[in-house]
Amino acid sequence: MREGKRTSRRRVMLLAGMGAALPLLLAWTMASPAAQQPRWEVVTLAQPSGLVYRLEYGRHSRPLPFPVPDSLYPSSYERWELAHETDLDGDAVPEAIVLYFTGGAHCCFEYLIAASTPNGIVVQDWFSLGNSQLHDVRDLDGDGIPELLANDDRFAYFPDLSYADTPALPLVLCRSATGQYYDCTARRFPEMLRNSAREYAQALAAVSQAATVPSAYDRTRRDLYSRALGLLGSYLRLGSPSAVEEGWAQVRSLCADCARWLRGQPEALHRALRAARPERSAYMQID
Repeated sequence: MREGKRTSRRRVMLLAGMGAALPLLLAWTMASPAAQQPRWEVVTLAQPSGLVYRLEYGRHSRPLPFPVPDSLYPSSYERWELAHETDLDGDAVPEAIVLYFTGGAHCCFEYLIAASTPNGIVVQDWFSLGNSQLHDVRDLDGDGIPELLANDDRFAYFPDLSYADTPALPLVLCRSATGQYYDCTARRFPEMLRNSAREYAQALAAVSQAATVPSAYDRTRRDLYSRALGLLGSYLRLGSPSAVEEGWAQVRSLCADCARWLRGQPEALHRALRAARPERSAYMQID
């Protein structure tokens, strides 16, 4: 009888211990990788022919190709990588923004937008930003759909300026109903271009003061031209006749030599303004 009581007490203690451990067991189960939402991942595989990249989400996978092989100038820096994993369409399921870097000194940056479907991974968009990278994904207008933020490099290698002198303008990409992205900066977020113009005007004024000393002028000429181009370019991107005239007036008042220089570059200005942002090539196939 006494032994039976001991056994009964041991059973009670064992059940009590299991009861105390049950919440911990459930928490571990819920936190285990199998119970979590899948994560996007770019997987790098070494093959005899070189590195191979795959985009994976849960049980789905698809290859990521090197779309523009350059046999004359191969780059060891060419690669795919996951840039962002975030909900881009407001359905609470994350999409992947995948970066393809072509491996140049500062060029070029392409982005592939991928989504997960029951039938696998689909490519919703694929575009290039040239020398510029995406630096943020943010809902600017509070509509639940984030915009993509980057720098606009349309004035890169402008006549008389090096790449380092390139003024960087704001670039906002908005998502269309089909999941493709387009430049919506001037139409939906013009204040960003006006802020850019103010910043370049302040910088131009500061450099202009230093340039009044003859011995310093040659050293600052490119700084003057770069900031004048950023100022005028911001207004030209706004597009309205009044904005264009305002831009020219500010450049003339801050740096008359800069205005003459820019007046002598009509084709370069028109070419830059016609440049598509984002850019797309024939090989950038979407599903």
